[in-house]
Amino acid sequence: MSQCEKLEITVPVALQHSKEATCISPWFMRRTEYHPVPALYQYLINGEEAFKAVHEAIAKAEKSIDIICWGFQPSMYFIRDGKSPSIGDLLKQKAAEKDMQVRVLGWEAPFNAAGFAGEANLPGKGP
Repeated sequence: MSQCEKLEITVPVALQHSKEATCISPWFMRRTEYHPVPALYQYLINGEEAFKAVHEAIAKAEKSIDIICWGFQPSMYFIRDGKSPSIGDLLKQKAAEKDMQVRVLGWEAPFNAAGFAGEANLPGKGP
């Protein structure tokens, strides 16, 4: 197919959830790692429900987990029920699964006071 030919792309919009849509150029969607599939999203505001939802999504991941953040505390419990693993232990469990890829990208601030509490929020950097 030449670049001059146009492909018609039809995308359903769930109007019961929103009256807005974002159009994305076809070149952005072509050659992606995964074929686009219908999906939903939910706003999460900091708190118990948000952290629980993130923990559950990580636990259900089948292929990859990517976390990008300013600081990361592996000892933090996203579900505080006395049974669920810390986020660091959960990520170790998932990384041990066959064909699973886990990546954490953390930015470092020039001066980080969070590490003075006894645990560095960037593992490998020291307290």
